Amino acid sequence: MTAVPDHASARTIHASYLRVLDQLTVLARIEATLLDHDRQPLPPALVQRKEALVQDYALLSAAVKRIAPVLLAAGVLDPEDLEARIRRLVGVMKDNQRRLDARTLRTGLRVEAVMRALARRDVCNDNPTPVKVTTTDTLPHNSLRP
Repeated sequence: MTAVPDHASARTIHASYLRVLDQLTVLARIEATLLDHDRQPLPPALVQRKEALVQDYALLSAAVKRIAPVLLAAGVLDPEDLEARIRRLVGVMKDNQRRLDARTLRTGLRVEAVMRALARRDVCNDNPTPVKVTTTDTLPHNSLRP
């Protein structure tokens, strides 16, 4: 069993949790702006930073949950404020997931349209005329013999 930290340690954990929660929310809003206005993939540095913050958030969430009674007794934890912050983060993250899903769908549709257009042309011969394939197009029966 984990020992309950003193008030100072509990306050430090709580402050770290709020800082990570707020940083993650800011990063999610930046991501939302990029998803709305940029067709490029998200910058790797942003994705890596978000992944690191998500890991920190998960660890600190578990710690804050464990020490919530200490934080409440010290008058540090404001459950309504904390819930509002978490709801903001969850809202932005869900909106971003919808943006990503829509972007993926649009990309898939574009790829599908290009593939259909290519299939209608004889790309190998750089001939833009359609190629007609019939069931009688076969190799002569002796064409595979040496």
